[in-house]
Amino acid sequence: MNKATFFSNKNTFTSTKKRWVSSVLIGLVAAVSVYIYLCFIRLFFRLFDNYYLLEATIIEGTERFSQNWHFAIISLVIGNSFFLAWLFRRPNKLNLGLRQHTIISQQFMLSISFFHWFMQLVTLIGLFTGLMSLYDLKIKPLLLLIAVVLFLEGFKGVLRVYRRRAYLAILLNLAVLLALSPIVAAVNVFDYKTLDSISLKKNPIIDVPVVNYAESVKSYRNKYVKMKLENNVPVYFLNESRYNLDQLRDFFIREYKNSSYRYEQNIILLADANISYVDIIDFNNLLDRVNFFNLTFVTKQHKQQRLLKHEIHGVLTSVFPIEKAISISDKKRLPPLPPSPFEKSASFYDTKVKVELKVGGAIMLDSKLVNEKELLDYFLKTIDAVHYFEYQYDNNTSLQNYLTVLSIHKRALKILRDGSKLVEPIYGDYDRVKNKVAYDEDQLRLIKLYPTAIKYQFID
Repeated sequence: MNKATFFSNKNTFTSTKKRWVSSVLIGLVAAVSVYIYLCFIRLFFRLFDNYYLLEATIIEGTERFSQNWHFAIISLVIGNSFFLAWLFRRPNKLNLGLRQHTIISQQFMLSISFFHWFMQLVTLIGLFTGLMSLYDLKIKPLLLLIAVVLFLEGFKGVLRVYRRRAYLAILLNLAVLLALSPIVAAVNVFDYKTLDSISLKKNPIIDVPVVNYAESVKSYRNKYVKMKLENNVPVYFLNESRYNLDQLRDFFIREYKNSSYRYEQNIILLADANISYVDIIDFNNLLDRVNFFNLTFVTKQHKQQRLLKHEIHGVLTSVFPIEKAISISDKKRLPPLPPSPFEKSASFYDTKVKVELKVGGAIMLDSKLVNEKELLDYFLKTIDAVHYFEYQYDNNTSLQNYLTVLSIHKRALKILRDGSKLVEPIYGDYDRVKNKVAYDEDQLRLIKLYPTAIKYQFID
């Protein structure tokens, strides 16, 4: 009976215009402050994406607006708590005693204490978001859920005092927040267009080829090189600097002049799928001239895949000269060609049967177009110690078509060798192979049985 007055609906609320204006201003300042903070967190942890990704982090307009809206709605709800707390503060014409203190206490607890907790949570999630490169912000449902809970909790004390009379005010308050949220979301606090432009110049997005079979690339002793066409001229990106082919050659010569480390260095090439294979050959021959042995073409298994440094997949190849006049001036400055351990001698092919495979604008075998399944079946039937394959390319050959053929070829080799191996490796401490001698001998037998016998021929 003593609580009847508290739960009654006879209470009325009156306040001055000055109190309303000051409450609205305080709520807006709090909301804008939270919104700016959330936008700053997103901007700050974008740096982690740029470090762990092999491409610039560019958030598309639709996704950016969606993130901004979630930031805006939770910022407005927190600002709304400040608005209610200031509106019900003492003194005013409302004389509710303990009930007024209850409303004020709940708003400050939900706004100030929760705001402190929430900022810590956002910072922590932002950190892991940056480390995991979740550029599409997977925490959006969590932000929306927190906003709903905070909004409902904010009006719990008001409902206890005013009961049914408060529903109209709550719906009106909700309508105002929903109306303001897209307006706030349309405001970009930071000049992201300029930041995107700078990021793309330093770390451009590469549309690498998509293949069904690729190998995992080790994450050490790698040198990452990007290659794009600008005005039909290849441009190379290395260590956030731009080079043409001559400048890249000079860089490699300076970098590895007195070092044998380049023999173990793995060059990781990210090149657009539609780039001409003829341009790739120029880069390959440059690596050969400066004594690099390992080249990996980065690929994807689907278009939407992000390129992470610690999860690279690609087609691993060896560097050796390919027939095409190298377009580098001043050849005298280059070191002499080393004897390549990967290139087969001419006598090796003299005793083999040639299989011509045309890799141009389309993939053709025996003058017939073939799809990937047909090509895999043909490789499985033909690869042996008797045949070798001549990849015939022309000016229309794209990197995508070349890697499609090469990846299928390597997949067929793996299937054949795995099906014929006699010795499985036995691992001991520190992943050392205990039966290394027997395992290496068996691997050598498999290589001779199913050799990687490929020649390259340019055709007009």
